Amino acid sequence: MAKKKHAKKPQPKARKPKPASLAKQARPGVSAPPSFRTYNIPDLRLEHPKFRVYQSSEGSNVAYRIAGDLSAAPPPIRDSKYLTREQCVSIYRWMLLNRSMETALENLYKQGKVVGGVYFGLGQEGCSCASAFALGPEDWLGPMIRNQGSLLVRGFSPRDIMRQYMADFRPGCVVALRRLGLPPRVRSDLDAR
Repeated sequence: MAKKKHAKKPQPKARKPKPASLAKQARPGVSAPPSFRTYNIPDLRLEHPKFRVYQSSEGSNVAYRIAGDLSAAPPPIRDSKYLTREQCVSIYRWMLLNRSMETALENLYKQGKVVGGVYFGLGQEGCSCASAFALGPEDWLGPMIRNQGSLLVRGFSPRDIMRQYMADFRPGCVVALRRLGLPPRVRSDLDAR
């Protein structure tokens, strides 16, 4: 029997390094190596607060500190070309409800009354509530962790969300699933239960 000859695998071609002159032309005045991306993000805020937030460490403790003038009044609600003032206030109310509910949920978790894990969306209320507020009545919602605010906007009650975390299933919880905007076939299956 003849032995089969194995073909040699082709060796990858070596990359030619960029000349130093090309690296300097890409971003003049930047001292970072050409392998790093360097760019500036423009500051489009309308207010420029007179304080700064910085990180400080004392031993093994790391904390964020604020230095500067904190007595400035909050900025006014500005007119939006996309939302009315009433819609802005409505989104803000959903955000406050979301924050209150998650604070209560955090306290229940610390007391050991929550079954399983909890993923808090504290500080992310704007994303969760405003994105759900932008959906139409026939649009679907696929909430993930930290999206309790979107559930509130779409019609879930805080009670039903808390029951889910505390593993307290009662008939009202199935009713709440219908508010997600599920297709008629799935809704009719839920009605049969």
